[in-house]
Amino acid sequence: MQVHRNDIDSRAFGLPVLSISDFDADADFDAFERDYVATCQPGYVSCRLPASAAAAIHAAEAAGFRLVETQVTGDMMVRPHAVEHMPYGFERVTTDATLEEVLNITATSFDSDRYSTDPAIGPVLSGRRYQEYVRKSFASPDEEVCRLFDPATGRTLSFKTHRFTAPGQITGLLSAVHSDHKGSGIGLLADRFYFNYLSALGISRVTTSFPASHTIVMQHLIEHLHLRVSNVSIILRKLYRPHLID
Repeated sequence: MQVHRNDIDSRAFGLPVLSISDFDADADFDAFERDYVATCQPGYVSCRLPASAAAAIHAAEAAGFRLVETQVTGDMMVRPHAVEHMPYGFERVTTDATLEEVLNITATSFDSDRYSTDPAIGPVLSGRRYQEYVRKSFASPDEEVCRLFDPATGRTLSFKTHRFTAPGQITGLLSAVHSDHKGSGIGLLADRFYFNYLSALGISRVTTSFPASHTIVMQHLIEHLHLRVSNVSIILRKLYRPHLID
């Protein structure tokens, strides 16, 4: 087993946030935990396990970890869509002013994930965390922030972030719709514009992950974008402070 510090989450939460990889159900977890607690003094520790790894999941639960999310991972092949008749624009975010619009959407749009629904974290701290990830994508040479916007007003309606991982491939990171437009179909339109944008860049495959509880998202991705599920993971966390918000 190995433990890693997540610098972005640690900065957003104001205390050390760690993740455990290669969780071993047969290892001496008590000794492993004593070592990382003494070294890092964490406030929040998580681990991601295959949904099929029942023994490891049970061992993590016995060690005080609690299930916070089931996550689905899958791949989609990029196919262009006919959007010429739709009165919207799509572009990479390149200015601080447009980034600020995206950050404002980010602060309040994520309300049903493992962070915003966790009583120890809550939506305000969760929104701050997601904003840090958007800032990272804006600044990183191998990532991008993109937006769907209304050309008449310039207003951002939806955004997406991704990371370039290999020639012709990306990993989708964050995606959200402005709260004023949730349930309006903007999310579906944004995906169509997004795939056209990616196609123009020579991207042919998108890998993405999302909570299994987002059944509407899953149905949309399977039905309209032909998602093929490749993996299902269980995410567990352990708190070393009762509440991360003072």
